[in-house]
Amino acid sequence: MAATAVDGQAAEAGQVAVVVTVADGVVTIRLNRPKKGNALTPAAVEALRAAVAAAGDDTAVHAVVVTGTGKYFCTGMDLSAGNQEAMRAKAGRADGRDGAGGGKGVADFIGVFEELATLAKPTLAVLNGPALGGGVGLAFACDLRVGKADDYIAFTEVKRGLVPAMISTYIVPQLGPFFSRELMLTGRRTSLQRLYEMGAMTKVAESEAGVELLVATLMDELRTSAPAAMAATKKLIGFVATHPHAEAMAEAVGVFKASLRSPETLHGLEAWRKRQAPDWKPFRLGSKL
Repeated sequence: MAATAVDGQAAEAGQVAVVVTVADGVVTIRLNRPKKGNALTPAAVEALRAAVAAAGDDTAVHAVVVTGTGKYFCTGMDLSAGNQEAMRAKAGRADGRDGAGGGKGVADFIGVFEELATLAKPTLAVLNGPALGGGVGLAFACDLRVGKADDYIAFTEVKRGLVPAMISTYIVPQLGPFFSRELMLTGRRTSLQRLYEMGAMTKVAESEAGVELLVATLMDELRTSAPAAMAATKKLIGFVATHPHAEAMAEAVGVFKASLRSPETLHGLEAWRKRQAPDWKPFRLGSKL
């Protein structure tokens, strides 16, 4: 196993904002500000984005896990005075122009959600504890989600006069407008068990050991899937979900034809004919991490 730390200028008592570990084709990106509930500073967001980008570029990586250290998964954006000022600078002016900080605007600040959502590799959010505000956005930007049944999410933005604006684009399509209104307008806590019953969690467990078993099982399942086929499937799902039926059908036909000519498909079909399990490791070699 390899381990690296991404500083992101978020040291608290010598800690770094994000810790990355790599084992057997799985990158685990761990938010590491437990005394602050793993709240996201602008610098921590940049560290997280760098970790996601590195995992995406590494052909040896088969899947990405996002989790946290300590009691919380992520409590959203760090709203301390200094970070509020930094967020305003990043967000830019109301007319859409860059803020005083010279950043690229709000999209630059929260771009990590989009990068997770569009990553070509499967992503799994492991909620080690409650998720609040932007932390819920991180979880919903991932393909799969697991956690303890009695942990919870909450959209606390309205309690502070804020709007869960950018994360809504990842959450509303999954929860639907009715439940999104209920949860975002009240700010109430909603258990992961209820989310599971609503179809918004992959699995929940009763204990930390149970969650670890769920993660191991999901990773084993993903390792039996072809890397390029998973990437094409994720991209196609996003297209089908956002385009009219005729356009979606045309895209699907093109994707299917392309898949028939891929080396992965030839290998997978040959393994099927021989009644053997396909070996996808040669298709994901070349680690840069």
